[in-house]
Amino acid sequence: MSQFVLPALAQLLHLALVLVAAPLLVLVLESAHARLAGHRLPGPAFRLREQTALLRRPSVVADGVSIVFRHAPLARLAVLLAAVVLIPGFTTATILSPVTDLLLIAGLFALARAIEICAALDAGTGRAAHAALLLQRRAFWLAPALVLAIFTLAVIADASTRLDVVIASVHEIPPVQLPALALALIALSIAALADTDRAPFAGRPDPLGSTAWQDAYSGRDLALINLGSALRLLAWLDLLAALWPLPSAPVHSPVDWPLAILTWAAKLVVLAIALLVLEAGRARLRPGREGEPLGAAVLLGVLALVSLLALAGRA
Repeated sequence: MSQFVLPALAQLLHLALVLVAAPLLVLVLESAHARLAGHRLPGPAFRLREQTALLRRPSVVADGVSIVFRHAPLARLAVLLAAVVLIPGFTTATILSPVTDLLLIAGLFALARAIEICAALDAGTGRAAHAALLLQRRAFWLAPALVLAIFTLAVIADASTRLDVVIASVHEIPPVQLPALALALIALSIAALADTDRAPFAGRPDPLGSTAWQDAYSGRDLALINLGSALRLLAWLDLLAALWPLPSAPVHSPVDWPLAILTWAAKLVVLAIALLVLEAGRARLRPGREGEPLGAAVLLGVLALVSLLALAGRA
């Protein structure tokens, strides 16, 4: 009985933690960006109350839009929530751990992007259509970069894409495979920046950027979109934190959960600081050049996979 109850409790606790941490992470990053730019924004508590009030407001939808546009925010939120729940946080001993697969997570991210593109095309405005074009260009490079990085991790994990197996293999990786892992993690980091629309792919309000489709929404729908974006950022940070090649403390019982949660929070803080430093010192890419870093991510994925296969051929 305990073999089912404890993983279920860990999964519920993980769900509660991500729902709290995701919006808080975005609000803290926004406040830090404003302070670095010499501006002052209301505190995270005020911004959180603002988003809560936005959730209670009715949505205003233009006439002529289809059911795709009306339900896109909720569908996107559900897909991204599924992704962040599948990715382990403070422990891999959750009830969904046996079905957590890297290809499944990549598919959920791709499905969320497809929902955004469909909503942008259905909005019927020039800005939203331009945003859909940018999202499609970005997705063209994101897919191969993710697949190559996942295949590299699968080779490290003895041909397995199960995330818990990959994490265990990464934590016990032989030194000879560390360069290939580093290349794969860099490729994943570039993909994360592109998928979450962070610098250098964004970084300032852009009326013709890839997020322009969100301007067609208001009220409750806009709050759901903001929450979905926060969950996507947290999901990527969770994934990168889980794949650090550092041994983690074993989590065998609820007694170990507080220390594991603190370790998980510390990893998120370190990654958030790294993201803040990167965005503060990196200008936004000019239009038409977003494919360059994503092309580099694809190349890094190829190099990582080829180097691992070469090592396997020598063994």
